[in-house]
Amino acid sequence: MSARDAAKIPKRIDSIRFTLMDPNEIRKMSSVEVKTADTYKDDGHAFKQGLMDPKMGVIDPGIRCETCGNKHEECPSHFGHIALELPVMHIGFTGLIKTCLKQPATLAARPCCTMLRKRILLIQRSPSRTTTETSERHHPKARSWWQGIQENHQGYREYLRWP
Repeated sequence: MSARDAAKIPKRIDSIRFTLMDPNEIRKMSSVEVKTADTYKDDGHAFKQGLMDPKMGVIDPGIRCETCGNKHEECPSHFGHIALELPVMHIGFTGLIKTCLKQPATLAARPCCTMLRKRILLIQRSPSRTTTETSERHHPKARSWWQGIQENHQGYREYLRWP
């Protein structure tokens, strides 16, 4: 990295914004699809498509990144993605999705899509709250639901019956 490039890097971070990304956009930006939770083989080399895949950057001196070709000092690091077998719902939207699904088909489509867009914008434009704070504010049972999931999955069944 040249001194000119280093001057362009911000020295102070003013804020961090978390938004929802399209799955196709994530796949395009990703360097590798992570398919195994393994990190290193017995010989010390990283597993391909593992958590330490060299396409995501390297930490060992002398080894070059398979994505950008730089050594670990110059490599900006890259990220991978995990393709999930089943869809995962964002806790901040479960109540609204449940409400939309309960409505008759003729009423559900347009108003619920509008409400869902508004909820997404609310979360994206609220820098003072984390996703957890936002979801717990909108869904008071979010914490108990998650604890139920961690204990025995009974909480999920109860959450689906929750009005």
